[in-house]
Amino acid sequence: MNRQEQLELILDHFECPRFRGRLDGAPIVMQGRNPACGDRVSVFVELDASQQYVARMTWEGEGCTISQASASLTAELVQGKRVEEVLRLDSRDLAAYFGDDVVSARLRCVMLPLYTLRVALRTSLNETLAAKEAEWAQFHQDLE
Repeated sequence: MNRQEQLELILDHFECPRFRGRLDGAPIVMQGRNPACGDRVSVFVELDASQQYVARMTWEGEGCTISQASASLTAELVQGKRVEEVLRLDSRDLAAYFGDDVVSARLRCVMLPLYTLRVALRTSLNETLAAKEAEWAQFHQDLE
C-alpha cells in the first residue's frame, strides 16, 4: 500500500467507522484511554461458544483521527479471528495499513484500541482459567 492509499484508508475508517457502537450484553467490556492526549476507546467483545474465536467486537470512543480509525480497523481485522491470533497482533500489523511513519509518530494513538482489546481478552481468559481452577479445586476437595 502506498502512502496515499494509507491516508485514504485512515480517513475512510475515521469518517465511516466499522463496528462502532455498544454491543449490548457483551460479556467482555474494557475501557482504555490515553491520558496524554485524551483519546478513549471502549471495546465490547463476544467470543464464540468455545471461547476460541472473536464472534463479534464493537467499540465506542472519542479522540483523534488516528485512534478512532485504528479502533475501526482493529474491529474489522479481528472479526472471526482466533483469540490466540488476536493476542499476537502488534504495531507491525497495524503499520501495514497505517504506514511505519504514522505508527512510529503516533504509536499510543494507533495502539490504544488494540491494546485495550488485548487486555480485555487476557482479563477474560484469566477469569475463565481462575474459574476452571476453582472448579477443579472444589472437585478435588469433594473427592477427599
